[in-house]
Amino acid sequence: MSGFHDLFIIRYRWLSCSQHRIDSSLDDGMKLTAVAWAPSDSMTLYVAYENPTWSDQLKQRLYRSDNGARTWVDITKGLRSVAWMSITSLSVHPEHPDWITVGFRGGAKAKVMENRSGGIEQRWQVVSDGLPESNDVYTLVYDWDAKRTLYAGTRLGVWKLQAGAWTDWSEGLPVGMVY
Repeated sequence: MSGFHDLFIIRYRWLSCSQHRIDSSLDDGMKLTAVAWAPSDSMTLYVAYENPTWSDQLKQRLYRSDNGARTWVDITKGLRSVAWMSITSLSVHPEHPDWITVGFRGGAKAKVMENRSGGIEQRWQVVSDGLPESNDVYTLVYDWDAKRTLYAGTRLGVWKLQAGAWTDWSEGLPVGMVY
């Protein structure tokens, strides 16, 4: 999967490629910033867009498809950090296609938010306890063996979420951003 504005999905070792326009109302200047496919349900995927602007007008968007990218639902509402920050990463739980976690870059305290209804119910929870406020999140990855463990690649190294709190997991690594 890749794209700048539209999403391109390549299936079966380049045997087919399909282009998907997520929302025809999106400005052409908006760019695709993150894509996540649910490991346990190949028909469920999420995409994030941004139009770089600092404004109380919601420009960034998060979408979900339950039918392999044929149709999309805007699940941005309730994702409060998105008005002032960019979505940089998405991760879907290995066993639950409705558990979506979103990472942000920007100036707010809520660097990571999650929703366990696939964003359909607007109950986004902040899961940033322990992350420094200046720590932008660039990538999120679930541990497939310890399924309640999430790792974040950040501006300040690697962090691990377990039991609701983040801890620095960068010991022994060189200092630097992790994408």
